[in-house]
Amino acid sequence: MSTETRGEEGEERVLHDLEVLGESKRIEGVDVFADLGALGSVDDRLHITADGLVARLWRIDAGSTRADIDALLQHMGVSNGIDEEALDRALISAQRGQVQIGLVVARGTPAGIIAPARAIYHPGLEGEEAHFAEFLQRLQGPSLHSVFDGDFEAVVVAPELMLAEWLQARYRPGLTVRGQPFYPPVSGATAFQPGSGARKSEDGKQCLSAHYGYAGLIDGRIHVVPPLWFSPDRSEVHLVHLPSKFLEPPPSQQNLLDALRAAGIERGIDMAAVEEACRRIADGAEPFSLCLARSLLAELMLESEVHYTFNRLYLLSWNQWLGLLNSENLAQIRESLDLLLRDDELCCPLKRRGDVLGEKVDRTDAESEWGEVGKHVAISDDGFSATADMAGYVCLRGVRIEVIPPVWVAPDASAAYFINLPQGDEPYYPQAEEIKEVLDLVGVKYGFRDSDWFAARDALAIGQDLPPLIPIALASSPSESRDAAFEWAIDIEGDRVGKILEDGSIDFRQRSRAPAVSEGDLIGTFTPPSAGAPGRDVLGRDIPAMRPQRVDVIAGAHVREEVQGDIVRYYAEQGGEVISDNQMQVSRNRTLRRLRLSVSQVVNVDGDVDYSTGNIDFSGDVVIRGSVQSLFSVRAEGSVHISGYIEDGAVVSAGKDIMVGGGVLGAATQVEAGGSLWVKFAQEANIRAGGDVRVGSYIFNASVRASGRVIVLGRGEGKARALVGGLVWGGQGIETLSVGSPYNSVTRLVSGVDFLQVERMESLRSALYTCEERMQQHMKKLDITTLDIELIRARLQRRTSPKNRRLILASVKRLARLNERREALQEEMDAIVKEQRQLARLARIVVRGTLFSGVEVRLGETVTTFGDERTRLQMRLVEKEGTMQIVERPVS
Repeated sequence: MSTETRGEEGEERVLHDLEVLGESKRIEGVDVFADLGALGSVDDRLHITADGLVARLWRIDAGSTRADIDALLQHMGVSNGIDEEALDRALISAQRGQVQIGLVVARGTPAGIIAPARAIYHPGLEGEEAHFAEFLQRLQGPSLHSVFDGDFEAVVVAPELMLAEWLQARYRPGLTVRGQPFYPPVSGATAFQPGSGARKSEDGKQCLSAHYGYAGLIDGRIHVVPPLWFSPDRSEVHLVHLPSKFLEPPPSQQNLLDALRAAGIERGIDMAAVEEACRRIADGAEPFSLCLARSLLAELMLESEVHYTFNRLYLLSWNQWLGLLNSENLAQIRESLDLLLRDDELCCPLKRRGDVLGEKVDRTDAESEWGEVGKHVAISDDGFSATADMAGYVCLRGVRIEVIPPVWVAPDASAAYFINLPQGDEPYYPQAEEIKEVLDLVGVKYGFRDSDWFAARDALAIGQDLPPLIPIALASSPSESRDAAFEWAIDIEGDRVGKILEDGSIDFRQRSRAPAVSEGDLIGTFTPPSAGAPGRDVLGRDIPAMRPQRVDVIAGAHVREEVQGDIVRYYAEQGGEVISDNQMQVSRNRTLRRLRLSVSQVVNVDGDVDYSTGNIDFSGDVVIRGSVQSLFSVRAEGSVHISGYIEDGAVVSAGKDIMVGGGVLGAATQVEAGGSLWVKFAQEANIRAGGDVRVGSYIFNASVRASGRVIVLGRGEGKARALVGGLVWGGQGIETLSVGSPYNSVTRLVSGVDFLQVERMESLRSALYTCEERMQQHMKKLDITTLDIELIRARLQRRTSPKNRRLILASVKRLARLNERREALQEEMDAIVKEQRQLARLARIVVRGTLFSGVEVRLGETVTTFGDERTRLQMRLVEKEGTMQIVERPVS
């Protein structure tokens, strides 16, 4: 391949990549936070919706007057549903500088429904859609006994029964904002549609059943399904009789024949079974199933009459046996047996080896054969008799005679059970040798005890009532494994920051921190895991013991381990705090617990941080029993605990919490906590916290910013003036005893905006500006104003030198990467805006005492100033008529 060809392919790949990114958006600066309240394009016109029901003013500002608005409404013909109060409130807010966007000024009157169009359904159909769909799914499924699951009561309907009737709707007229009456269009069509087994009446207003069966709603359609279950191989058709919600006349034989024909069954119908089914339903029998048709049964009976040694009407069907033997667990087969045994006339004879199952009546036709027979059935030498080849229950699979082993083996091979079914007046229970033969046939090799079966057989023989499942072989369980364990020798309770006293100070005597140890102290003891001995299932396979849970204990900094036999002990090599990192990892379906231990020294300062200590910069926690003096700093990656004060000009920062028993003083003081801050009072200080700021007494002329909440309890001195002056910014909310003062400058409260996200937004905005400037530079080099792929391709196709082509391609590549970068920045900015809007809706400002006049409150992008004094109120944002407004509610 030539260099020129490869170059052309490379150009196409670059152009394709740029084209995938799409047309460049207009390059301009954005100020997302300044536009939080924007509702889109605005002008001063009045907009009326297409249906005439809503009139909206796009903008009301300080220059708007009521006279101008009234004139505009009159000019547009708006006379109905004008919201006078909303207009007055909006004008007052606009005069205060709060521009109103998209205000709804009038609402029409919708047309009213006197009586809705509706279908009147036969009782029992509505509200049962899910149950009927579930029942229909089971009726069409492979398992007959599952049809009887649950407590479903059917709606049994006779032919030509009215199932639904349609009533048309009636309306009263509505009025538009222009006062024009209107009526909704009325359709003469009916909403209900008949499904299978149902039809409409000649006038189309009624739905009638087409045949006998079960009625129900599926996706709004009325269906009548024949009460029939088909075996998966279509060799058997069973009547399914369920409890009915209502007392209905029993079906006639003709009703059942019509239902069979509706299902496509016209041959092989057993009229004796049809007659028996009608009799049992008329007698009020419990739920049951009965085989009404078998494929080729009628033809077989005509060709050669067979005398069966059992009553085939009361047997379990082949598919019922499949459902039992394929049960997934013990609970499922027990539930299935409970359903089957509700049929009082069920009779399942158990035959021994050599018992005759059927004989041909006409023994003169020696050449006729039985044809195919099922498993565990033998044909006599003369060809006239079918006998059992092993002990088991007899069953018909279509026209084939089968012998079913009377044993169910749990899928997990934990046990094997004898299936104890009613056998009629002359029951037979196998001998131990016969049971062993059956167990060997189904693969059971372990767990059978002759004595247990002898006891069960003797009880059955004397008529004792035993459950339908009798365990005859049991697996042996593996012995229990022992998980690895780590036992602590120290108290590892979590941190408590202390209790705020009535005077607002914090009592650190009632706090606990990370557990402290001295050099040589025992931290904990590790015991390794121990695997249990395997068990054995009834199929003779080993059952492995549960894998014990592993624990990997890693000795970190300043921790040593000592091995004594299987036990490992861990000791502290120096005094300090025990740091434990407990992680759970899943690998190859195994769970591993990994515990890393280390000892972190804690800086303890018995007095003040001053010239005797110097500045403190530590990777762990710092505990100061005095104060931090002016011009000194304390920096810690962990927490900082200060019993005294933070003086004017001091700097204290922590990766986690900061707790100050006294107060924070001075305009030059800087306090920054990665977590929360607890302090008695804050006066003229600068405070930042990634969590909450909790103040026991008061805040005075301070700048406080918290991502969480700011809580000022107002206890002790100064409680009448809990929060006075300055800026208090609580992203998630502010709660205080009082706000402001009659003698102080403006107090500003900000909530519903996370200051950390504002800072992140500024960083993103700066990066976006830089990205767009570089994009403009590259677009200027290409002499384009938009990312026009065809224009760039045309420039490349000009007869320029290879060097120029490479330069153009390089600029296109950089432009594509810059555009992708800009999209990512914009997406992150959009996500921040979405989070801020959600935060603004959740934030609350609560004043439990007095809010003085002059206090300025900002929630999200909504700002208000209180001109009068209030008491005990809560503020939050609520969307009203398309705008976000601050609403006040009393505090209980």
